[in-house]
This record gives sequence, structure tokens and C-alpha cells, in this order.
Amino acid sequence: MGLEDSLTDDLIYKRLLQYGFFPEKLELLLTSEKFGEWVLASDYNNYSNKCFSNITFRLTRNNNAPRLLNILHPLGYIHLCKEIRNNWELIKAKINEVPNYEKISMIIPKSDNINERIVSMGDYERLVSLKFCNTNKEEKFIITNKQLGKKYYVHADIANCFPTVYSHAIPWACVGHLDAKRTKGDNDIWYNRLDCKSRATQRNETIGIAIGPDSSNIICELILSQIDKD
Repeated sequence: MGLEDSLTDDLIYKRLLQYGFFPEKLELLLTSEKFGEWVLASDYNNYSNKCFSNITFRLTRNNNAPRLLNILHPLGYIHLCKEIRNNWELIKAKINEVPNYEKISMIIPKSDNINERIVSMGDYERLVSLKFCNTNKEEKFIITNKQLGKKYYVHADIANCFPTVYSHAIPWACVGHLDAKRTKGDNDIWYNRLDCKSRATQRNETIGIAIGPDSSNIICELILSQIDKD
């Protein structure tokens, strides 16, 4: 099993626009629900720019360390969300190449997160905390079951992950390095368009993807799923 069949291209597009525009840490202050409703109702397509800047700011963590977050230009975000929607079945198929990926990845696109986001760190943190709570039994042991029967339990993270993602790693993840090089620049191919729209949200820079919007989480899942596969 992999990503849910209920995660259709239309649902992905709607959730990205209405709930995934602002970083999750800001959802008590800012919401994109009305913005998403407007885009969905108007099918807004009146733009000519192919490159956009974004806002970068610092949010203090619980340990007083700064965390960089981004708010994308709304038009650049629409571009990217449409590209994800138009190619969602291909993206989903790549992620689903990993056997039992829903058991490997804890940050996986889901339709039933508590805040209606496609990818929710809040929902993940809730599952971790439930390890010590007498609530839903299945959720309570989701972490524990990963440890049973193992000699070692290793908790690891990718340092500086989002800011160091190379945009051309998107096609590399989809078809491999050699085929991606061979088809470089062919924007009739879906993975090159996804690379292009992702870069366009950051002034066409190839290094780094925005921290905060759910579109970035989907792109990271696409890339990291292939690392897990290998």
C-alpha cells in the first residue's frame, strides 16, 4: 500500500490552495481558505510572469533557535499547485513504487489530517504524543511498533533539508540522472515542468525549496521516496 486512492488530483489542488499556502506554524494567525476558494471559483490564469520572489522570515523554536520559513508569491504558488494537480497521478505512482511507503514515511500526504492540510507536522506530532496517552490504540502504538523486534532504534534527520534540495533532483528522482540529463530543457515533459514551476517560486534559483507550504512537502516526498526505494 502507498498513498490513499482518495487523494485525487482535485482534492490535492483544493487542499494545497485552501490550507497549504501559509506555513503550518502560522495557521492560527493566517489562513488561505478564502484565497483557495477564489482561485477554485475563478480558475485564475491571468499572469505573465515566470519568476517570483517570496518572503523569508524567522520564527523562534521552543529552544530559542531560529527557524527560517517562507511565504510564496500567490501567483507562483498557483503555478506550482496546478502543475502538481495536473501530474498528481504520476507523482503518486512514483511515491507508490516504494513498498509499504505509508509505513516508512511518517510525513506522508493524507486526506484525514486534523487541520485538513495534505501534509501536517501537527498531525505527526499528535501521533508521537499519543504514544504515551490512553487514546486510540492504533495511533498510540504507531511509533512503538516500528521499534519492536529491533536491536537498535536510531532517530535521524536530514540536516538543512529543504534549503539544500537541488531542483533538478526532481527529474532525477522521477527517471534517474541519465534520462533526466538527456531530456533536460524539454518542458513538454511533466517532471521538467514541475522542476521549472518549483524554481519559479524562488527567482529561478536551483538550490533550495521553500519551507512552509505543503507543495514543498510533496516535492520532498517525491524525492525522498526514491532515496528510500534505493
